[in-house]
Amino acid sequence: MLLQAPRPQVEEELPAVMRAADMLRYNPRKYDFRSHVASLLQWAGPKIGFGSYGSSEELELFQAKEEVFSSFKYEKRPRQCILDSSDFLACYELLLKEVICPHLKSNLIEDGEINFWMPLTDYSRTQTTLWVESGPNTGDFHPLALDVGRIAMFHGTLVRHYAPPNPTKCLRVSMDFRVGIGKYYDPDWKLEGLQHYHGRLKIVL
Repeated sequence: MLLQAPRPQVEEELPAVMRAADMLRYNPRKYDFRSHVASLLQWAGPKIGFGSYGSSEELELFQAKEEVFSSFKYEKRPRQCILDSSDFLACYELLLKEVICPHLKSNLIEDGEINFWMPLTDYSRTQTTLWVESGPNTGDFHPLALDVGRIAMFHGTLVRHYAPPNPTKCLRVSMDFRVGIGKYYDPDWKLEGLQHYHGRLKIVL
């Protein structure tokens, strides 16, 4: 389906400088996603039925139901909780405006579409992270050894990436998003047959 789809209409192809992987830091106290997610899970987990805390309310110790990971229909419930959380969304928008977009503007100069991935749980406890190859179809996947306060940036449109199963009893929580910028991005492009699309936030620097 993807190979047969029409190409996005952009003014120019994404330059090589935009495809280089990078890491950036943020202040996890100012952008406290852990607390927002922990509070959301404490309230919505038992009420909606996708999991609960045990004796501790540490984010890594939340016990999610198997259906959350295996059923797309069931997965919509936690997603809707995020969309309904004004505090979480305000924190997310602030991160984009104060950390992500200024980093792109000052370091990359050119426009483009880039993937970002940020863990919200302790890598040493979950022993699970995102694996990314260094270039398109190179197959040399490597783990992103990141902890809370760091964000990975890479060109995920062509570079393959995946997260292996979590071998521990600790919950792994992460955020991922894409930033499409200017003339290298077609906001009207859609893949035929795909039913779920995320909303977009426009930021002008």
